[in-house]
Amino acid sequence: MRTVSLEQMKALPILSRPGSYENQLGNWRDAGVYTGVRLIDLLREGVDYVSLLITAKDGYALELPRERVEDREYPIVLAYAFNGIEVPAWQDGFRLAVLPEDGSVSNHEYRAPSAGAFWVKNVVRITIMPRKAP
Repeated sequence: MRTVSLEQMKALPILSRPGSYENQLGNWRDAGVYTGVRLIDLLREGVDYVSLLITAKDGYALELPRERVEDREYPIVLAYAFNGIEVPAWQDGFRLAVLPEDGSVSNHEYRAPSAGAFWVKNVVRITIMPRKAP
């Protein structure tokens, strides 16, 4: 197990960009500027994995396939700040945010019933799911 502190995160390449998402009801939510580190940059070089399991403080879990984690058009960051307010003052805690250049993620373009399901609040653990041996 490896723990990454906020100070260690800040030493990695940072992405700060406007973001918002469409939820399952077609409403746009949580517009603002998110600052964080791409998930791919949190992984150690050479890690072989099929997905990442993201776990929130409330027990919500999301498995992100490698294709989503490494998608350059829709980078996923572990955000530590929203509109300049950092954790712990930012009550959403560490949060996943999908940050394409245009700043918004619709259900249609993200090919999901709810793009908002990928914006996990209060992330407490990221588990690397390795390839299974044949």
